[in-house]
Amino acid sequence: MPRSARHLTKELLLRSGQLIDERAGVVPGTFQVATPGGTDVTAGGEPIAVVREESLRRLGGTVAEDSRLLLDIYRPVEELGLGSGVWKAVDVRGGQTVAAYEYQVLPEDRGTFLEQGRALAGIRHPNVVGVRGLGFWNGDGWLVTDFVEGVTLAELTGEGGFRLPYWMLTSVANQVARCLSVLHGQGMAHGRLAPNCVLLCPDGTVKVTRFALRRDRTVSESKDLEDLGRLLTELLGGPAVPEQQDPGTTGPPRARRAFWERFTEAVDNLLAPDVDRQRRGRDLCMSASYDKQNAAASDPYRYQLLGPVRVTRHGRPLPGIPPEEQALLCMLLQRSGRTVTHRELAEGLWTGQMPERQALREIARRADTLRDFLGSGILATTSGGYALYATPRTVDMHQCEDLADRARFRREDGETATARDLVQYALELWQGDPLEGVPGPAAEAARIRLHALRFDLWATRAELDVEIGDFDRASADLSELVASHPTRVDLRRLHILVLCRQDRVGDAVRSYEEYVGHVEHTSDGEPNAAVQALYQELVNAQGRTSITLEISPPHELQRTLAALAGTLSRLLSLSGLAPDQYEALDMEHSHLIRAESDASPASVLSALDPVMRRLPRDLAELPDPPKVRVTFWRATGTGRPVLPSDIKAALVHVPGDVVVVLSPVLHEELAAGGAPVDASLFRPLHGAEPTTRPLAWYCSLASA
Repeated sequence: MPRSARHLTKELLLRSGQLIDERAGVVPGTFQVATPGGTDVTAGGEPIAVVREESLRRLGGTVAEDSRLLLDIYRPVEELGLGSGVWKAVDVRGGQTVAAYEYQVLPEDRGTFLEQGRALAGIRHPNVVGVRGLGFWNGDGWLVTDFVEGVTLAELTGEGGFRLPYWMLTSVANQVARCLSVLHGQGMAHGRLAPNCVLLCPDGTVKVTRFALRRDRTVSESKDLEDLGRLLTELLGGPAVPEQQDPGTTGPPRARRAFWERFTEAVDNLLAPDVDRQRRGRDLCMSASYDKQNAAASDPYRYQLLGPVRVTRHGRPLPGIPPEEQALLCMLLQRSGRTVTHRELAEGLWTGQMPERQALREIARRADTLRDFLGSGILATTSGGYALYATPRTVDMHQCEDLADRARFRREDGETATARDLVQYALELWQGDPLEGVPGPAAEAARIRLHALRFDLWATRAELDVEIGDFDRASADLSELVASHPTRVDLRRLHILVLCRQDRVGDAVRSYEEYVGHVEHTSDGEPNAAVQALYQELVNAQGRTSITLEISPPHELQRTLAALAGTLSRLLSLSGLAPDQYEALDMEHSHLIRAESDASPASVLSALDPVMRRLPRDLAELPDPPKVRVTFWRATGTGRPVLPSDIKAALVHVPGDVVVVLSPVLHEELAAGGAPVDASLFRPLHGAEPTTRPLAWYCSLASA
C-alpha cells in the first residue's frame, strides 16, 4: 500500500473482515483460511482482515476464554481519555463496538444502581444513549451503551473559549430539554448534567450520557433543569445578555434579536427556584424553532472541497487559510464530527517520518491557527486527536455523496428522470479540481477518490440519458468520457450503442477502431469480447440499406404498384443495382426494396437520381395519382424498415406529391459525393426540439 494511503490500513482490514463475516461458513469454496486452534495449520505474514470471533468459530477456529472480559461479554479496547472512566469495548458475540461507563458504587447502593440502569434501558429516545447491558465487574458498576461517534460539549469548547454559536446552542438546548422531559416523565433524573455528558453526533443529533444512576437530594427534576440553565449560560460565555456576544459568531441582527428574546426567557425560567417556571423554560427550549433542522439550516458555515478550498460564513469568504491549515481542515471535514487521531493526522499531513512530539506540536499549532479562522465552538480537541463539527449539508463533498446515493436509490425504484436530476445537482457542486493546491498524502488520496466519484457521476448521467432516450446528451458526455478513458469497456460499449441509436453508424465504427488502437498500444491483451461482438453486429447491419415506397392513401398501394411495376424495374436498372444485390418485399402498407449486405450505401444511393427525375413524371401519367413517399434508410437484420415513430410524425406535415426522405447517415454519404444529386436539395427534418441535430432529411417534389 502506498505511503499516502497507509492511514487507511485499519479501515481496509475492517472492510475485508466484514466481507469474510458475511460469507464465513455460509458460502462454500470461496476462499481458504488458516484459523488458530483445532488444527496443525499455521498462518504467517501480515494480517489481511479483522473478523468477529463468531466468524472465527464458524471457520473451525477456537477462541480462548478471557477472564478480562467485562461482564463476560465485552472486551475493553481503550479508555476514552485518561481517567475518564469511559471505555471503548467490543461485544465478542457479534463484534459490535460499545461504550462502557464505570461507576463507583457502594454495596448498599447496588440495588439502586441496577434498578435505575434497567429503567434507563427501557427508554428508547433519539436523545438518550441506548443501553445494552449493566452489572458489576472487578468491584465496580458498569453501564454498557451504544458507541456513538461524535464530540462532547466539553471537547468542543475546551479550547478557544467556552462558548457555542447561537445556531448550535439552540439545537443543544432543544434536544437536551427533550431528553430531560422523557426522563422526568418516567420518574427518573439525570443527576449530573455537565458538558462532558452531552454528545454531538455528526448528523446534528444530541445524545445525553453519563447518567448518575443513584437516588439522593442532588438527583431531581428541578436540579436537572437548573443544571441545564447553568449549562446554557456557560455555553454563552456568561449571562444571557446580547452585549457579551461576538456579532461575528451569532448571525444576522434580526435572527440574533429573535434568538435573544426566546433564549433569555428560557434560561431565566430554568434558573428560577419554582419547578413550574423551570418546566416552562424547558418547554420553551423544546419549541419547534429550536429543533435540529432549524439549527442546521441556520448554520452559517459552508465548506467547499470540490475545487479550491473555500470557507464562507454568512455567505462571506473567510480570509485565505494557509495551505498547511487547509490540509488539516480537509482531513477533519472528511470525517465531520468524528475524531481524527493524532497518528492519522501525522500520516496524512506529511509524507516523511516526523518525531512524535514534534508532530504533536505542529498539529496543535495548525489547529490553533485554524480555530482562529473558524471561531469558537467548531474545532474540538478530543482525548485522541481533533474533530471539526460541521453538519453534512454544509460540506459540498458530503452533499455530493448524498445526492449520488439518493440518485442510485431513485434509479433502482425506476424513477429515472428524478435520478438524472439528482446526478446533475451533484455535478453542479464541482468548482474545479478537488482540494486544489492542498499538500499532503491524505489530500492526494482524497483527490484520487473524488476524481473517481466525479467520473462515476458523469458515467451515470450518460447511462440515465440513454434510459430516458436522450441520445444527444448521452453522446456528448460519452464522447468526453471515452476520450479520457479510451480502454474502459463499459463506457466504450455504451458509446457505440448510443451512436447507433443516433443512426451515426460510421461514427460508431470509428469509436470501435479507436478503442482497438488504444488496446493494442497500451497492452498485450485482446479487445473485449462484448465490444467485438457489438462491432460485428454493426458490420452486419451497416450494409442493410432499404428503399421503402409508401402510398397515401394506403388502400391505393396495390393499384399503384401494379401501375408502376415497369417504372420500379426501370428505376432500379438505371441505378446500377444488379438483380442479385436487392430483393423486393410487399409489406402491409408499403413496398420494401432491401439491399443485400454486400451492396454499399453509395450503390443504393445511385437509385436516388432516377427516382427524383422519373418517378414524379410517371406518377403524373396515372389517373388520380396518389401521394408517394420514398424513404432511403437503414434496415435491421430482419429487413423491417428502421423509421422511428417520431420521424413519421414529423413527416405528416411535409407537403408534396413525392417526398424523398434520407436517413442522416445516407445524407452524409450524399453530401460527400455518394450520388449525382445535389445534397442542398434536401432540407433538415426536426422533431419537437428544432435545436437538436436533424432526425432525417427530405426533398418535396411535384408530379410533372
